[in-house]
Amino acid sequence: MLNQVCLLAIMSCNGGVVAFDMPHPITLDVNPHWFEPVEEPGRARHVAMPIPYEATLNDVAHRLDGEGKTVYLLTLESEDAIFMSAKFSRFVLSEGVTVTLSARDDVYIVGPFTSDNNTSTGRFGTPIIPGDRMTIEVQVPHGVAVPEIVFESVSHGYKDVLGMRRFFGDDAQVGDASGLERGGGFSCQRDIVCDEGLPYIHLKDAVAEGYDGTYICSGQLVNNTRNDGRYLYLTAAHCGWWQDPSTMAYYWDYANETCGGNDYPSFTFSLGSTNLYHSANPDYDINLLELDGTNLEVAFDIYYAGWNRGVEAPTSTFSVSHPDDKPMQIVIDSDPTTDCSMGPCPGGWGDEYWRITDYEVGMTEGGSSGSALFDQNQLVVGVLTGGVGTNCFNFGWDEYYKLSNEWAQLQPFLDPDNTGALRMPGWDGSTNPCPPDQNGDGELNFFDVSAFLVGYQAGEDYNNDGATNFFDVSAFLTEFNTGCP
Repeated sequence: MLNQVCLLAIMSCNGGVVAFDMPHPITLDVNPHWFEPVEEPGRARHVAMPIPYEATLNDVAHRLDGEGKTVYLLTLESEDAIFMSAKFSRFVLSEGVTVTLSARDDVYIVGPFTSDNNTSTGRFGTPIIPGDRMTIEVQVPHGVAVPEIVFESVSHGYKDVLGMRRFFGDDAQVGDASGLERGGGFSCQRDIVCDEGLPYIHLKDAVAEGYDGTYICSGQLVNNTRNDGRYLYLTAAHCGWWQDPSTMAYYWDYANETCGGNDYPSFTFSLGSTNLYHSANPDYDINLLELDGTNLEVAFDIYYAGWNRGVEAPTSTFSVSHPDDKPMQIVIDSDPTTDCSMGPCPGGWGDEYWRITDYEVGMTEGGSSGSALFDQNQLVVGVLTGGVGTNCFNFGWDEYYKLSNEWAQLQPFLDPDNTGALRMPGWDGSTNPCPPDQNGDGELNFFDVSAFLVGYQAGEDYNNDGATNFFDVSAFLTEFNTGCP
């Protein structure tokens, strides 16, 4: 379910000011030695420590009876936290009940959450709240059943995920406080909005950063042969989203507006998902989920990435991700990809992987895990497991798990009618599921090229990047050559 973010507001987004004396906060017991995770290749980026907190709303909240409703207030505090979030083992709201979350001094408020946010598992995870204090406000109309709200844990965030420090006037850097510039960082890293990323800018709308209360990873929406707009989200199994998918938060459009900028980019989130398939073999690494919610495309632009389940090695590749939680970045490799089943990949994960040994543009970091490897036709051929390298001048390799390796398990979702399609183009969710079929006759031929040129000369923006230029021609020719089902 998509939820709104209210900034610099007063207590509640849903009509009217609710003024109460806030109860004293409950301070969580935080052990500083918890925040010493070991970062290893093939592991998700650790950003928060979940602190066990088992309590019911009735046990710990301050209750206030108001006109026509009862309000429950609870403030949790975790000293020195950069952000906080919570997980609930039971979160079942009756119709009419609202839940709102706010940061210290109400600089950041999210909600209201309603019965629409109830999940099939009864579990729930909140989005992140900046700072070291989180207030939960539950409003229950008189005559409505008290909701089932049972805490499981509260996460203490110790990295500046999504630039949370900015809400308190601290101009801190994205990711670790290492002096790296927002949106850039290492000298070779490039924003998706830089010149190198413009041919692929439409894929920005497919990418979302996932957060589970402990880790962050990258992932993307992928298309299926029905072109039915199903919210299929592909990432890496080692990120662990399949273990508790209904408590996930997914952050969209987290990207700078200018190349190398310090824009404090905005973002939108959606909550919850269902696991469809994940690799059970520890040597394999793919996870397909279906995101909760309806009409996500109404709130923000989304794109469904195309895919290629073939076994032929790409001639060039690129990937889009959030390395170390930076605003969306691009990496590009102009060289043929190494197929680890055909050539030596020393120190790697096995034959089921593609290996990149040099990027001409950018580099990945922790947090890039799960990002797609796109081939020369802008189709997904794998997802990032990890690699070896510490900076632009000390890069060893990255390996991406092959989409083709577990196609039998993915086929019921990506090719539900078993059409046998080897490739599937991307889709922007428009009424035309095959954009290069410009005249809508169900065939790709000279008449579509002619129709495209007419529209191009009239100023039509084929790839929706806000300009009519060479990149529109490139996008059209790429999709035309890929074909449609």
